Amino acid sequence: MAENKPHSSPPIRKLTSREKVSLRGPATYSEVVHEARLRDILLVQSQFFVVPEFHAEKDAKLSFKWDIGEPSFDPKAGVVSSMFQWVLEARSPAAGEDDHTERPPLLTLSCHYFIVYDNLEDCDGEAAKAFVRRVGTFATYPYFRAFASQLAWASGTNFPPLPILTDHDLTRAHSPQPKRTHKTAAVSEGRPRR
Repeated sequence: MAENKPHSSPPIRKLTSREKVSLRGPATYSEVVHEARLRDILLVQSQFFVVPEFHAEKDAKLSFKWDIGEPSFDPKAGVVSSMFQWVLEARSPAAGEDDHTERPPLLTLSCHYFIVYDNLEDCDGEAAKAFVRRVGTFATYPYFRAFASQLAWASGTNFPPLPILTDHDLTRAHSPQPKRTHKTAAVSEGRPRR
């Protein structure tokens, strides 16, 4: 007969840096997810410019990057907020393989969005900040993507729609780099044929 031994707990291991999200536990972040209500997403600043050479450049490459400001949490008001900056650029490719100089952008769109979540009076501040960093990125990006599409049409640049932001993109963004760059298709792929 086999002995009836109580189940032993798994060996204790150190948490990885990814698991240490400055949260007291999974329930803490889940509480924020359950309680948070989006109050506002506000475009507070935008800048767009395109140089005439852009229209002649067939091989310009689009890329976008984003930066998240330091979130702010007010426990009395139960509000967490942060600033998100999104930047879209089109650049000419380098002249040759030996040319490692970065060309000035032919097209630039920069937008700053301010996002606010409320109803977080009884929630952990670090969990609320982690929430706004993650969810705020996915919440502000569609606004930036739509704004970029409107400007592509209005300016006659007709660059292709920006791709959908994925969880993988966000995971890569937690690298030590302050801003994350995402390469997209060549500009010419979005322009109508003439």
